[in-house]
Amino acid sequence: DFDTGGSPWWHMIGWLLLVELSGLAAFVVFVPLLRRFPDAGAGVAKMLGLALPAVAVFVAVAWLGVAFTRGLVAGVFAAWFSVAIVLGRRRAAQLSALWRERRRTIVLAVALSTGTFLAFVALRAMNPDLWHPYRAGEKPFELTMLTSVMRTRTLPPYDSWMSGGMLNYYYGGYLMLSLPGRLLRTS
Repeated sequence: DFDTGGSPWWHMIGWLLLVELSGLAAFVVFVPLLRRFPDAGAGVAKMLGLALPAVAVFVAVAWLGVAFTRGLVAGVFAAWFSVAIVLGRRRAAQLSALWRERRRTIVLAVALSTGTFLAFVALRAMNPDLWHPYRAGEKPFELTMLTSVMRTRTLPPYDSWMSGGMLNYYYGGYLMLSLPGRLLRTS
């Protein structure tokens, strides 16, 4: 079900757009709580934009028994964006005032996070096998964790290292990363 023959650049653009849109949704949703920050929460919005859909997917899969599929992830993101659109319309005046007052700081926060994303993409493009072969590293472990979360239909995911076992490690970050990957069919 993964797009193994597609262009990695299109996947990167898709990831960037999804993370930016989800961050914008989080900014709109959390602006009443985070407006006291100099950037009104723009700096943490992208993390919140991935974390909240991941929590919703976790609840649906682990507690409610819904299959962890691409359709579920699409539905969660559609609901997330819908909530942001409704709240954005209600808070249009507040968002407009924030934009007028703190435009420079908000743009700087968004530009720094987007620039960091693009810098890491460039680094990985120049050296895809980026880990230290002589001193080892966490890359094989991290790839098995991410693969387990990407391929599972249930939570907790299966343990790749122990046959028949369930992953009892902290997989929340991998769950957040798996959502754009699953939605965009990134292999």
